[in-house]
Amino acid sequence: MNSPDELRHQLFTEGYCVAPGLLGETLLQRLRKAIQPIIKSDRDSASSHFGLITACPYDNDAFAALIAWPPALQLLHEMGFEDNRWMSFYLIDKPPYSRPLWWHQDWLFWDDPMSATARPVQVFLSYYLEDTNVVNGCLRVIPGTHLQRHEVHDVLLTHDEVPADLPPDHPMFKDVAEAVDVPVQAGDIVLGDARLVHAARANQTADHRPLLLGWYLLDFHLLSPPLQGAYSRGYGQHTFVPPAWWPGTAGTAVKPLVIDPPTGEVAAQRNRKPGTYLKR
Repeated sequence: MNSPDELRHQLFTEGYCVAPGLLGETLLQRLRKAIQPIIKSDRDSASSHFGLITACPYDNDAFAALIAWPPALQLLHEMGFEDNRWMSFYLIDKPPYSRPLWWHQDWLFWDDPMSATARPVQVFLSYYLEDTNVVNGCLRVIPGTHLQRHEVHDVLLTHDEVPADLPPDHPMFKDVAEAVDVPVQAGDIVLGDARLVHAARANQTADHRPLLLGWYLLDFHLLSPPLQGAYSRGYGQHTFVPPAWWPGTAGTAVKPLVIDPPTGEVAAQRNRKPGTYLKR
């Protein structure tokens, strides 16, 4: 694995990096078991959608272990991020023979000046539970698009604008010369800036391709007051008093990661469309 300094540099300059093998085999097996009821509860047909995105119901303490997984938190610390908070966690599953996922970016606050900084504010940590490659639906990224406008930005729809039946010839599925595939092994973690334009390959196999994705805020105390206010109002309502979510003390390690409740500051307004802070 690259050094923490190298991973930090790649995250700042390219918008993503990969940390191999951070999930131990024991937790990996627990998580594989924990996601099965969620996958089985999905009633959509594999041919009609691009993948299943489900907010984890937190009814299994394996999810608590993952949210506060010490090797991942230690890596963030070694990369220079001290005050990190957890926003949410999702199961992202590409069912057998499901279509590609379109190009998109996930940043919520393009009107805030921090949108123009190299330092990431909001990142995803994707924990891969199976080996993932170009055949079964690996991640695709366009490096540097968290800071630099690319022609693909001109055709992106926001999450709210994307229809359920987005046609396969839509420009959001176009091949991009600068795109990079990110194949990984089970147990690897991919870190990505919310501003980064990314997509996923189709799953051309008969097996599911699951991953668990957690959204985190890096160095919460360095965020602008409007961003702190927005995140506190959107994600600071977790009434986190173990064992409210998990039995016993399973969630104790998560408590320091919970976003502070609102304190009265003016909150930034959500805007998913890149504006003047994304350089050409």
